[in-house]
Amino acid sequence: MPCTRSRSPVRCEPAQLREAILETYQFHRLGIAEFDAETGAYHHETDYAPEVEVLPDDSAPGQRLNAQLSAELNRPFTRPRSRPFRFSILMTDHDAHYVNVTYDHWVADSIALRLVLRHVLGRYLQIDDPDLRHPLTLHPGTFRDAFAKRMGFVRKTRVAGRAVTQWLQGRQWLRYPIRAAPK
Repeated sequence: MPCTRSRSPVRCEPAQLREAILETYQFHRLGIAEFDAETGAYHHETDYAPEVEVLPDDSAPGQRLNAQLSAELNRPFTRPRSRPFRFSILMTDHDAHYVNVTYDHWVADSIALRLVLRHVLGRYLQIDDPDLRHPLTLHPGTFRDAFAKRMGFVRKTRVAGRAVTQWLQGRQWLRYPIRAAPK
């Protein structure tokens, strides 16, 4: 469960962050992921009620941030249906705050999270970026569909290679004689 954070120099507005997350989720159809163990597939749907935990301001924001990130990294995601992105805000003072995201790695890697976070922060900070107007591309329900043909060939090649290697070793063509060291 990796985690990322971003420090924002603007005034903290939790409702505005929730709205930015909701807009991003609706635009990209993100928010809830469900894994079907029987078929090995997953599907995703839009989360219309994203959660944002607001952590209070205190005198040691660095220690509070470390404690929060440690707690998030050690808190498991529910299965088979979960919200794979958990947002929180740590207020440091009236002028700055941290936006933290913990994500479930089986749903997204760090690159995918950065793309989603770019869209969320673009909306949150009201940045007009033309790249944010295009939807993100989502993978199919399972990688098995994308790699099935290729993996079938690779597996067959590996099995054949092992069989030939074992046969050659049995015929002692690949065994190297061990000689005693000269005296």
